Amino acid sequence: MSAHNILSEDFVDNVIRVLEEEKTPPSLIELENTETSLMTDMDTASTAITRLHNVELRFALDDFGTGYSSMQYLYSMPIACLKIDKRFIDGIGQGDSRALVKGMLSLAANLGMDTVAEGVEDLDQLSFLAANQCHVIQGYLFSKPLNGEDCGEYLRNQRERISAAAGILFFARSP
Repeated sequence: MSAHNILSEDFVDNVIRVLEEEKTPPSLIELENTETSLMTDMDTASTAITRLHNVELRFALDDFGTGYSSMQYLYSMPIACLKIDKRFIDGIGQGDSRALVKGMLSLAANLGMDTVAEGVEDLDQLSFLAANQCHVIQGYLFSKPLNGEDCGEYLRNQRERISAAAGILFFARSP
């Protein structure tokens, strides 16, 4: 969602109304916004995110680490998930970026947040992320972005590749 959405006066009420009309449990929905866009009006954004959290809707902070990276977000808002920007994932083969990603994953884990690594493109990145308890990966390692119909087809036809990746994740997480 855009900063304009979350800052609009009737945004939360509209989200709740649509969920009720569609008979969709809020716990199945996760909205996301970039940390930079929240800086527009942090108090209003925090109020909206807290209200959504109170009805069990999840909120993800996208592109974490690329904006203002204020710890105030993590302290004052009920954020369920940190999405680590691709720029950090690209640098996993280098020391500084590895340390930053590991720190972000540790910070999120200690705050009880889920994590998503964006832009995972190779097995070294996948292995590092799995070994450091990243919850979800996104990236071309598995597939380019797909629409709903193509995603269903991909899942039906790619069991072997998914199983192989799941095996890597299991192996990387095993003691």
